[in-house]
Amino acid sequence: MALGSAIWYLIPTEEAKVVLAAFNSISEGVNVDAVAWSVPSNCSFRESDKPNKKIDENLFKNFLAVNDERAKPIRLRTLEGKYPVLKWKENKAYLGMGRPPINRSLIGVSRVGFDKNKEKAIFCLVSSGARSHMKMLVYLEKQYGKWVFIDTLSMGVS
Repeated sequence: MALGSAIWYLIPTEEAKVVLAAFNSISEGVNVDAVAWSVPSNCSFRESDKPNKKIDENLFKNFLAVNDERAKPIRLRTLEGKYPVLKWKENKAYLGMGRPPINRSLIGVSRVGFDKNKEKAIFCLVSSGARSHMKMLVYLEKQYGKWVFIDTLSMGVS
């Protein structure tokens, strides 16, 4: 690997920065012993749904588009070393096959949708354990150049 490509590999994407900011902000309310893995998910929304007035139409449509059935996972590199993360090979292997066979709770992290100015972002967290399953939509805004957690919208617990 050339030095230039190694450096690009280490620079976090805007999507990765959003996910890390959210995990840092809401880790108190989320089981941080759970293993995070990247799994595109639209949180069971359709285009006709709009979950919250803070979330503008452009942002919501982008979120749905980046989480369609052809969406690929992202490597959760910014979470590695800070939170438990499913190994990248395993993440890719189990995508679309259901839950990886591990004896810990999982937190599925969807792709991040942005507004056209990349100042607002949403993504879905799907937490699943042995006895419960929860979905939440996470909303962040960029303030003074940094992503700041604003709100979550719970989609239900089972």
